[in-house]
Amino acid sequence: MTDAPPPLTRGEARERADLVHDVRYRIELDVSCGPDWFVSSCTISFSCRRPGEATFLEFRTDEVREVEVNGVPLAPETLTGGRLPLDNLREQNVVRVVGRCAYSRNGEGLHRVEDERGVTLYTQLQPAYAHHVFAAFDQPDLKARFQWTLRTPPAWTVVSNTPLANNDPRVRIFEPTPALPTSVVSIAAGDLAVTELDPIRSGARHLPLRIISRPDLHAFAPLEDLRSTVEQGIAYYEGRFGQPYPFTKLDLVFLPEFNAGAMENAAAIAFDEDEHLSPSAVSQAGRQSRAQVLLHELAHMWFGDLVTMRWWDDLWLNEAFAELLSYEALSEATAWRDGWVGFATMDKSWASWQDQYPTTHPIATAVETAVDAETSFDGITYAKGASVLRSLEALIGREAFNRALRTYFVRHAWGSAELADLVAAMQEQTSHDLDQWTGAWLHQAGIGTVRARRVTTDEGDVLQLDQAFPVSLTVRAPQSLTATAYRLDTGRLRPVRTEQLEIGAAAVHSAPLPPETAAVLLNGDDAAYLRLRLDERSIAALVPALSSVESALERAVTWNALWDATRDADLDLATFVHLFERNILHETSATLSALTYVLRPAFRELVPSTARRHTAQSGGDLLLRLVSAAPPDGDHRRQLAHAAADLCLSPAARAWAADLLDGGAGALSDDAELRWDVIVGLAAGSSDRDETARRVETERRSVPSALAAVRGRQALAAVAHPDAKADAWRAVDSGQLSNAESAWLIRGFRIAWDSALLDPFVDPFFERLPEIWRAGSFEIGRQMMKQLFPFGATDGHDVLARSRALLGRGVLPAPGTRLLIESIDDLERMIRVRRRTALAG
Repeated sequence: MTDAPPPLTRGEARERADLVHDVRYRIELDVSCGPDWFVSSCTISFSCRRPGEATFLEFRTDEVREVEVNGVPLAPETLTGGRLPLDNLREQNVVRVVGRCAYSRNGEGLHRVEDERGVTLYTQLQPAYAHHVFAAFDQPDLKARFQWTLRTPPAWTVVSNTPLANNDPRVRIFEPTPALPTSVVSIAAGDLAVTELDPIRSGARHLPLRIISRPDLHAFAPLEDLRSTVEQGIAYYEGRFGQPYPFTKLDLVFLPEFNAGAMENAAAIAFDEDEHLSPSAVSQAGRQSRAQVLLHELAHMWFGDLVTMRWWDDLWLNEAFAELLSYEALSEATAWRDGWVGFATMDKSWASWQDQYPTTHPIATAVETAVDAETSFDGITYAKGASVLRSLEALIGREAFNRALRTYFVRHAWGSAELADLVAAMQEQTSHDLDQWTGAWLHQAGIGTVRARRVTTDEGDVLQLDQAFPVSLTVRAPQSLTATAYRLDTGRLRPVRTEQLEIGAAAVHSAPLPPETAAVLLNGDDAAYLRLRLDERSIAALVPALSSVESALERAVTWNALWDATRDADLDLATFVHLFERNILHETSATLSALTYVLRPAFRELVPSTARRHTAQSGGDLLLRLVSAAPPDGDHRRQLAHAAADLCLSPAARAWAADLLDGGAGALSDDAELRWDVIVGLAAGSSDRDETARRVETERRSVPSALAAVRGRQALAAVAHPDAKADAWRAVDSGQLSNAESAWLIRGFRIAWDSALLDPFVDPFFERLPEIWRAGSFEIGRQMMKQLFPFGATDGHDVLARSRALLGRGVLPAPGTRLLIESIDDLERMIRVRRRTALAG
């Protein structure tokens, strides 16, 4: 195998883009060679602005079979270190490179899945894995026209960015693409089923729309939901951008073992089948999330594909715009009118958490190499970026914002752009000084905190807001924060007065409160980007009455503030759980989903090891009470049942679980994913490996499902027995599993109500971590760092000491170092909460 090429740097990319232009690829892949490898033949034609100069191509291959530059054959060893030097270039050049390449098992490059359901292979080339599949100028601003040819078994379905140009089932030739970056070209092939839906109107055009997935999941594709979302999204975006949908068709391709939730491959959007196609009933929150993800990827057809960032510094331009516009489309063009509740509960909290890490960075941040770009797909890039762009839209107005977007697309369609181009288009539409805005919001890192206090004076109660900002925020962007006073009226909170307060200028802000004020809620419109701390009297009033606040968005913001306080040890975990118990049955599906998402692991991670099992048992019984109280067969009952399944520890919980598996829980017993959650929960509460093995085998036979194999392995890894944990560790460490298979196994392994079960793996973790990162796969390194980090070990302080020692050795690459720093920060927070929980009894 040729060595992996050194990461492409920003400087190298700029030099190459300044030299090379008018690039075209003809890529031929022979994927009929067996399960281990494929043959890649790529012919690249391009122009050179300064003949006689030199550049290079990247290509990672097991075996170089042929290299030809401008008609001259070169020795295979000319391609060395993953780079092919191209010297003495002509004005017009043609390069042909043929190699044998290995299929991926980590989801990077050309990934291949083979199981009892057939074969599926697909590309995932973002940020810079195109050169794992074909020789390429693998950088975003060297956009090119691509033409794919695939040699495949004749029965296979094959999908790419453009329609097929021929009818030969063995040699599939696709029409050339328009100018695209290497990261969004794609193919998917294998034993796939296709459904053609009614075409989508786009101006005078009728766009073909297809749904593609593995056959056994095809029946679960929500065809009506998908089609209506696409139709509404395309109409909405065409109206906002003044540009038609850029392509001639759209395929929605659902794929196994897909690392990302979804990917904006041009006209062939890819989705993770586990996340978006379910044989079980999908909650309202799940349907809303699926619609938002689809709208996000659809927005990328304009932001990212039609106009592409020049370099990874401006990844945020792609992702933040797609995130903002997807929520605007969701709430304005679809049935999900409360879409911003989902943004508040998931996106804003993600942004806030990411911005509190020591590794926080400005939204517009320098990315030195394509590898460094991997860690830029974070809550700051997506969610903080979207929140800030929303504030820009509010500042200059929707119509001015739209005019600027239309100008931006006209100027840069089928080309590349950067932050300065966007700011210039916006500045033309407003008298506001956007240099000041970009300096305050895009080039600084960190998030401020506003802490509310109630002060009693001779004139009555006064609301005092103490403001604290990290030292990194040298310029404080002005923000407007709402403060709404509520009174209690027969057990319900009713608004009395709302004040608009300017945040950022003074360290302390004071405002008189109405005499009947029971609670004060902040940022009810979710316009400000701040961490919030409510005063103690307000929290006490919220425990029995938060659900009576009329605005779902205001409640969502309040829940976020309360959970942020809990994970910072400013609020007792028991108080938060009590709030949840008293109010959750009246919440929206999206808020319930977000809260169960953070609470499910909290009983393991935020409780001292000596009290972990007892606390989790009490939590499981609480959730079961809520399951019983929820409307039968409703959305809330199903979501709460999934959460309760994690905590099958008490006799009552284990009896409920057994009854569900025996068919005694009505519609819940028919939910395939819930059944597996229950089996995993029962396994984690028992040391009986044989009993779990019997349950797994019974379920596989009686209730077949797409996830049976991986969920069964998850359950076996969850068993509270040292040998079960050791077997799971060896399997993950063997390198024989795909990323997805490892992920499910790790989810079982890390569940341990007795921390002693995980203590033997602290040493191996720190020994193996540098080796894993040296092997070069970001996705495998990320998985080990984020999923296998020993958060649940008995001695958290020892884990911190070892982590800091490893950090001090400097043996991890930049992405691994960043993720380790974040894991240290997470564990430090957990230890603080555990200490507070222990003191609270």
